[in-house]
Amino acid sequence: MHYRVTYYFSKDFSVVHMVKTDEPSESFSNRIFAENEVQFHDSSGTLHRFLMKDVVLTTIDKAHQEA
Repeated sequence: MHYRVTYYFSKDFSVVHMVKTDEPSESFSNRIFAENEVQFHDSSGTLHRFLMKDVVLTTIDKAHQEA
């Protein structure tokens, strides 16, 4: 399954993480919300690293493209 995880820091700034996982959706979302720190490279190679305490909203959507 492919997911689009969007981390919102304010109404004007967000970061998107495309994730491919075999985890069931409930297990995946529980893991995402339990993280204290997030780190990943996006498709252009940019490293994103931040603390979840700085995120004001997180959304998880099923994605229709490759992660």
